[in-house]
Amino acid sequence: MKAPPESALASKAASKAKKARRAPAKSLAEGPESGFRRFSTPNGFSVLIGRNNRQNDLLSLKVAKGDDLWFHARGVPGAHVVLKAQSGRDPEHEDVLCAANLAAWFSKAKNDSKVNVTQTTGAHVSKPKGAPPGLVSVSKETVVVAKPHRSMAVQSQDLRK
Repeated sequence: MKAPPESALASKAASKAKKARRAPAKSLAEGPESGFRRFSTPNGFSVLIGRNNRQNDLLSLKVAKGDDLWFHARGVPGAHVVLKAQSGRDPEHEDVLCAANLAAWFSKAKNDSKVNVTQTTGAHVSKPKGAPPGLVSVSKETVVVAKPHRSMAVQSQDLRK
């Protein structure tokens, strides 16, 4: 068996070096909150929504702080939703309901008339060891009954840019 020519080895090494120099992934290069769906509640609270299982992990485990509110439609696949806390202000019931409605809309239950949505704080969301992306464990949860409507998502003014 012949050894590969030196030019082939040099080409392979150059290819590996080029891959190592590539810029970091777009979502990390632009900051931890880039790429999420962004909405605003009636009282001006920011709502962030993951677009896929990897973003859900990033949002729930890295971006969400302990006092942020976290939402997810119960028993169905769907987006993780975070209502960002503001210092000195507590979200009103209508803000919580808005975030819950968005969690219901961005789930597989969006065609149901009512959806049970889990609500907890960011401090009570964790990742089980070895769990696949997007799967989290929740404690100290409450349930909000939400009504998924496309109009709610439009009225909340999608702030993507």
